[in-house]
Amino acid sequence: MEPSPRFSPFSPWETLVGNFEPVRWGAVAIPILSTKAGPRVVSILRPESMRSHGGQIAFPGGAREEGDLTPWETACRETCEEIGLDGKYLKFLGAVPIEDVFVSGFKVIPIVVEVDGAVRESDFVLNEDEVARVILLDPDTLSGSPEMKRGLYRGVEYSYPIYPLCEKMSLWGASARMFRNVDRLGFFRRFRSFE
Repeated sequence: MEPSPRFSPFSPWETLVGNFEPVRWGAVAIPILSTKAGPRVVSILRPESMRSHGGQIAFPGGAREEGDLTPWETACRETCEEIGLDGKYLKFLGAVPIEDVFVSGFKVIPIVVEVDGAVRESDFVLNEDEVARVILLDPDTLSGSPEMKRGLYRGVEYSYPIYPLCEKMSLWGASARMFRNVDRLGFFRRFRSFE
């Protein structure tokens, strides 16, 4: 059965990435949710039992699959699989630079989305194999100048921000770089102007 035509702000995967084997491609949604306390960024805590990225804070998303025509479809499918939020409740706001995730060998396209105003945190249905819990990040608290760390992976030097959170957790690594790019590109300010 052919997929029904859906809106996508992106060209097909093949047009974007060509034949970049052995690079693995993926997409994440960086959902911004309206709450009574202001905008919140929906992030997820990966279960400790996960082989890759276990115990880390991430954004809903994952690998491109065969049926995904575009990065938008990958991000929407993964968001639905992980937190039960269907793509029809997501409004495309923009994308931030492609992120290299050294440890897993992925190139990830981060897509910033606004969550439909009728959706509440209680509407999320978590896939317990992939998500231990949802963490709503307050951009007002986290924006600014995070602590910077340097790392070395297979001879490649890189840097990443660390945003301390409650409960001895931090947003760090590729997810923190994505968050910082969303902040630097003004999406949080733009989102507040929609309210």
